[in-house]
Amino acid sequence: MKKYGKEDLPMRRIAALLLALGLFASTTLTVGATFTPSVSGKEAPEVMTVEDANGNKGAAMILDANGNALSLVSSDALVVTPLSGVDSASQQVSQALTNAYQQIQNATTLADIVPDIGDVLATVAPDMAVEDLVVRDLFDVTVDAQTKALLDAGNSIELVFDLGISRNEAVICLHNFSGNQWEAIDPAKVKNNGNGSVTVEFSSLSPIAFAVQSTGATSELNPQTGAGEFEMAAEASNSVWPAVMVIAAVALFGVGARKAVKKQ
Repeated sequence: MKKYGKEDLPMRRIAALLLALGLFASTTLTVGATFTPSVSGKEAPEVMTVEDANGNKGAAMILDANGNALSLVSSDALVVTPLSGVDSASQQVSQALTNAYQQIQNATTLADIVPDIGDVLATVAPDMAVEDLVVRDLFDVTVDAQTKALLDAGNSIELVFDLGISRNEAVICLHNFSGNQWEAIDPAKVKNNGNGSVTVEFSSLSPIAFAVQSTGATSELNPQTGAGEFEMAAEASNSVWPAVMVIAAVALFGVGARKAVKKQ
Protein backbone atom coordinates (compact mmCIF):
# COMPACT_ATOMS: atom_id res chain seq x y z
CA MET A 1 0.00 0.00 0.00
CA LYS A 2 1.36 3.36 -0.97
CA LYS A 3 2.08 5.75 1.87
CA TYR A 4 1.60 9.44 1.37
CA GLY A 5 3.85 12.04 2.89
CA LYS A 6 3.06 15.64 3.74
CA GLU A 7 3.97 16.79 0.22
CA ASP A 8 1.14 14.66 -1.20
CA LEU A 9 -1.58 16.11 1.03
CA PRO A 10 -2.44 19.17 -1.14
CA MET A 11 -2.80 17.01 -4.24
CA ARG A 12 -4.91 14.46 -2.36
CA ARG A 13 -7.19 17.19 -1.10
CA ILE A 14 -7.54 18.66 -4.58
CA ALA A 15 -8.31 15.24 -6.02
CA ALA A 16 -11.04 14.76 -3.43
CA LEU A 17 -12.40 18.22 -4.19
CA LEU A 18 -12.48 17.58 -7.93
CA LEU A 19 -14.18 14.22 -7.40
CA ALA A 20 -16.88 15.85 -5.28
CA LEU A 21 -17.39 18.58 -7.87
CA GLY A 22 -17.59 15.99 -10.64
CA LEU A 23 -20.25 14.04 -8.77
CA PHE A 24 -22.19 17.22 -8.13
CA ALA A 25 -22.02 18.23 -11.77
CA SER A 26 -23.04 14.78 -13.04
CA THR A 27 -25.99 14.73 -10.64
CA THR A 28 -27.10 18.16 -11.82
CA LEU A 29 -26.71 17.31 -15.48
CA THR A 30 -28.93 14.24 -15.25
CA VAL A 31 -31.66 15.98 -13.30
CA GLY A 32 -33.95 16.01 -16.34
CA ALA A 33 -33.88 12.26 -16.88
CA THR A 34 -35.95 11.29 -13.84
CA PHE A 35 -38.93 12.32 -11.73
CA THR A 36 -36.81 14.86 -9.87
CA PRO A 37 -37.59 16.83 -6.69
CA SER A 38 -37.11 20.07 -8.60
CA VAL A 39 -40.30 19.27 -10.52
CA SER A 40 -42.20 16.62 -8.58
CA GLY A 41 -41.71 18.55 -5.33
CA LYS A 42 -43.13 21.71 -6.81
CA GLU A 43 -46.41 22.76 -5.27
CA ALA A 44 -49.45 23.54 -7.41
CA PRO A 45 -50.12 27.23 -8.02
CA GLU A 46 -52.14 28.92 -5.30
CA VAL A 47 -55.87 29.16 -5.94
CA MET A 48 -56.75 32.76 -5.19
CA THR A 49 -59.92 33.96 -3.49
CA VAL A 50 -62.80 35.17 -5.65
CA GLU A 51 -65.59 37.50 -4.62
CA ASP A 52 -69.24 37.83 -5.60
CA ALA A 53 -71.24 41.02 -6.10
CA ASN A 54 -72.12 41.13 -2.40
CA GLY A 55 -68.54 40.90 -1.21
CA ASN A 56 -68.75 37.24 -0.20
CA LYS A 57 -65.55 35.29 -0.81
CA GLY A 58 -64.81 31.75 -1.90
CA ALA A 59 -62.27 29.52 -3.66
CA ALA A 60 -64.12 29.49 -6.99
CA MET A 61 -67.28 30.71 -8.72
CA ILE A 62 -69.96 28.64 -10.44
CA LEU A 63 -71.19 30.27 -13.67
CA ASP A 64 -74.31 29.49 -15.65
CA ALA A 65 -74.41 28.87 -19.41
CA ASN A 66 -74.49 32.63 -20.02
CA GLY A 67 -71.50 33.35 -17.81
CA ASN A 68 -73.53 34.75 -14.92
CA ALA A 69 -72.40 34.06 -11.36
CA LEU A 70 -74.53 31.44 -9.62
CA SER A 71 -72.76 30.56 -6.39
CA LEU A 72 -69.41 30.50 -4.65
CA VAL A 73 -67.44 27.33 -4.02
CA SER A 74 -65.92 27.11 -0.55
CA SER A 75 -62.29 26.16 -0.08
CA ASP A 76 -63.21 22.89 1.63
CA ALA A 77 -65.21 21.82 -1.44
CA LEU A 78 -62.18 22.04 -3.72
CA VAL A 79 -58.96 20.00 -3.65
CA VAL A 80 -55.84 20.83 -5.67
CA THR A 81 -53.28 18.00 -5.91
CA PRO A 82 -49.78 18.70 -7.29
CA LEU A 83 -47.45 16.05 -8.71
CA SER A 84 -45.72 15.91 -5.35
CA GLY A 85 -48.97 14.72 -3.80
CA VAL A 86 -49.67 11.68 -5.97
CA ASP A 87 -48.64 9.24 -3.23
CA SER A 88 -51.14 10.64 -0.76
CA ALA A 89 -53.96 11.27 -3.24
CA SER A 90 -56.85 8.96 -4.01
CA GLN A 91 -56.18 6.17 -6.49
CA GLN A 92 -58.24 7.92 -9.16
CA VAL A 93 -56.43 11.24 -8.81
CA SER A 94 -53.02 9.60 -8.50
CA GLN A 95 -53.55 7.54 -11.66
CA ALA A 96 -54.91 10.51 -13.60
CA LEU A 97 -51.96 12.72 -12.66
CA THR A 98 -49.42 10.00 -13.35
CA ASN A 99 -50.93 9.30 -16.78
CA ALA A 100 -51.01 13.01 -17.62
CA TYR A 101 -47.38 13.39 -16.60
CA GLN A 102 -46.30 10.41 -18.71
CA GLN A 103 -48.14 11.74 -21.75
CA ILE A 104 -46.37 15.09 -21.48
CA GLN A 105 -43.09 13.33 -20.79
CA ASN A 106 -43.32 11.16 -23.89
CA ALA A 107 -44.50 13.89 -26.27
CA THR A 108 -42.13 15.29 -28.87
CA THR A 109 -44.15 18.49 -29.19
CA LEU A 110 -47.32 19.78 -27.60
CA ALA A 111 -49.11 19.01 -30.86
CA ASP A 112 -48.73 15.31 -30.01
CA ILE A 113 -51.19 15.64 -27.13
CA VAL A 114 -53.12 18.76 -28.21
CA PRO A 115 -53.43 18.60 -32.02
CA ASP A 116 -54.98 22.07 -32.35
CA ILE A 117 -52.43 23.80 -30.11
CA GLY A 118 -51.06 25.67 -33.13
CA ASP A 119 -54.44 27.26 -33.86
CA VAL A 120 -54.87 28.23 -30.22
CA LEU A 121 -51.38 29.72 -30.06
CA ALA A 122 -52.06 31.72 -33.22
CA THR A 123 -54.93 33.35 -31.35
CA VAL A 124 -52.99 33.96 -28.15
CA ALA A 125 -49.57 34.91 -29.54
CA PRO A 126 -49.34 34.94 -33.37
CA ASP A 127 -45.58 35.51 -33.34
CA MET A 128 -44.84 32.42 -31.26
CA ALA A 129 -44.30 28.84 -32.42
CA VAL A 130 -45.44 25.71 -30.62
CA GLU A 131 -41.77 24.88 -30.04
CA ASP A 132 -41.47 28.05 -27.95
CA LEU A 133 -43.86 26.69 -25.32
CA VAL A 134 -42.98 24.91 -22.10
CA VAL A 135 -45.47 23.01 -19.96
CA ARG A 136 -45.58 23.92 -16.29
CA ASP A 137 -47.68 23.49 -13.14
CA LEU A 138 -49.24 20.10 -13.81
CA PHE A 139 -51.82 19.40 -11.09
CA ASP A 140 -55.29 17.97 -10.52
CA VAL A 141 -58.42 19.75 -9.32
CA THR A 142 -61.40 17.93 -7.84
CA VAL A 143 -64.58 19.23 -6.23
CA ASP A 144 -67.18 17.80 -3.89
CA ALA A 145 -70.32 16.02 -5.09
CA GLN A 146 -72.52 19.09 -4.84
CA THR A 147 -70.21 21.21 -7.00
CA LYS A 148 -69.72 18.39 -9.49
CA ALA A 149 -73.48 18.09 -9.85
CA LEU A 150 -73.62 21.76 -10.82
CA LEU A 151 -70.97 21.19 -13.50
CA ASP A 152 -72.74 18.09 -14.78
CA ALA A 153 -75.88 20.19 -15.14
CA GLY A 154 -74.18 22.38 -17.75
CA ASN A 155 -72.66 25.09 -15.58
CA SER A 156 -68.97 25.98 -15.42
CA ILE A 157 -66.47 26.85 -12.71
CA GLU A 158 -64.13 29.82 -12.67
CA LEU A 159 -60.83 29.66 -10.78
CA VAL A 160 -58.00 32.14 -10.35
CA PHE A 161 -54.44 30.72 -10.18
CA ASP A 162 -51.40 32.61 -9.00
CA LEU A 163 -48.80 31.68 -11.65
CA GLY A 164 -46.43 34.57 -11.09
CA ILE A 165 -46.33 35.38 -14.80
CA SER A 166 -45.69 38.80 -16.29
CA ARG A 167 -48.41 41.13 -17.50
CA ASN A 168 -47.77 40.50 -21.19
CA GLU A 169 -46.87 36.82 -20.98
CA ALA A 170 -48.84 34.48 -23.22
CA VAL A 171 -50.43 31.58 -21.34
CA ILE A 172 -52.42 28.57 -22.54
CA CYS A 173 -54.37 26.32 -20.20
CA LEU A 174 -54.33 22.59 -21.01
CA HIS A 175 -56.94 20.17 -19.69
CA ASN A 176 -56.58 16.39 -19.70
CA PHE A 177 -60.32 15.77 -19.65
CA SER A 178 -60.30 12.03 -20.34
CA GLY A 179 -57.65 9.32 -20.69
CA ASN A 180 -55.18 10.50 -23.32
CA GLN A 181 -57.49 13.26 -24.56
CA TRP A 182 -56.40 16.85 -23.99
CA GLU A 183 -57.87 20.20 -24.88
CA ALA A 184 -56.60 23.73 -24.88
CA ILE A 185 -59.15 25.82 -23.02
CA ASP A 186 -60.75 28.46 -25.25
CA PRO A 187 -58.44 31.52 -25.05
CA ALA A 188 -61.54 33.64 -24.43
CA LYS A 189 -61.90 31.77 -21.12
CA VAL A 190 -58.27 32.21 -20.06
CA LYS A 191 -57.33 35.68 -18.82
CA ASN A 192 -53.93 37.00 -17.76
CA ASN A 193 -55.00 39.42 -15.04
CA GLY A 194 -51.77 41.41 -15.21
CA ASN A 195 -50.88 40.79 -11.55
CA GLY A 196 -49.28 37.37 -11.93
CA SER A 197 -52.60 35.53 -11.75
CA VAL A 198 -54.67 33.84 -14.45
CA THR A 199 -58.44 33.34 -14.44
CA VAL A 200 -59.74 30.21 -16.18
CA GLU A 201 -63.26 28.92 -16.79
CA PHE A 202 -63.71 25.13 -16.91
CA SER A 203 -66.72 22.99 -17.80
CA SER A 204 -65.17 20.01 -15.97
CA LEU A 205 -62.16 19.34 -13.78
CA SER A 206 -59.30 16.82 -13.90
CA PRO A 207 -55.51 17.19 -14.55
CA ILE A 208 -54.62 20.72 -15.62
CA ALA A 209 -51.40 22.27 -16.91
CA PHE A 210 -50.30 25.65 -18.18
CA ALA A 211 -48.12 26.30 -21.20
CA VAL A 212 -46.09 29.49 -21.34
CA GLN A 213 -43.16 30.82 -23.33
CA SER A 214 -40.08 28.75 -22.53
CA THR A 215 -37.78 31.69 -21.73
CA GLY A 216 -37.44 31.97 -17.97
CA ALA A 217 -39.26 28.70 -17.35
CA THR A 218 -36.35 26.27 -17.45
CA SER A 219 -37.27 24.41 -14.25
CA GLU A 220 -40.62 23.25 -15.54
CA LEU A 221 -41.77 20.22 -17.48
CA ASN A 222 -40.76 20.56 -21.10
CA PRO A 223 -42.24 18.14 -23.65
CA GLN A 224 -40.14 19.67 -26.44
CA THR A 225 -36.88 18.14 -25.18
CA GLY A 226 -38.12 14.57 -25.68
CA ALA A 227 -38.15 11.52 -23.39
CA GLY A 228 -39.28 13.59 -20.46
CA GLU A 229 -36.14 15.70 -20.16
CA PHE A 230 -36.37 19.20 -18.78
CA GLU A 231 -34.80 22.40 -20.08
CA MET A 232 -33.21 22.65 -16.66
CA ALA A 233 -30.76 19.90 -17.67
CA ALA A 234 -29.38 21.89 -20.58
CA GLU A 235 -29.04 25.00 -18.48
CA ALA A 236 -27.20 23.06 -15.81
CA SER A 237 -24.52 22.02 -18.28
CA ASN A 238 -23.86 25.66 -19.09
CA SER A 239 -23.77 26.88 -15.51
CA VAL A 240 -22.08 24.09 -13.56
CA TRP A 241 -19.16 23.06 -15.71
CA PRO A 242 -17.61 26.55 -16.02
CA ALA A 243 -17.63 26.77 -12.26
CA VAL A 244 -16.01 23.35 -11.95
CA MET A 245 -13.28 24.29 -14.41
CA VAL A 246 -12.53 27.58 -12.66
CA ILE A 247 -12.24 25.91 -9.26
CA ALA A 248 -10.02 23.19 -10.71
CA ALA A 249 -7.74 25.73 -12.39
CA VAL A 250 -7.40 27.79 -9.22
CA ALA A 251 -6.63 24.68 -7.17
CA LEU A 252 -3.96 23.43 -9.58
CA PHE A 253 -2.41 26.88 -9.84
CA GLY A 254 -2.15 26.99 -6.06
CA VAL A 255 -0.27 23.68 -5.97
CA GLY A 256 2.11 24.80 -8.71
CA ALA A 257 2.81 28.04 -6.90
CA ARG A 258 3.59 26.26 -3.64
CA LYS A 259 6.01 23.88 -5.36
CA ALA A 260 7.74 26.79 -7.08
CA VAL A 261 8.24 28.55 -3.77
CA LYS A 262 9.73 25.42 -2.21
CA LYS A 263 12.24 25.04 -5.08
CA GLN A 264 13.42 28.59 -4.57
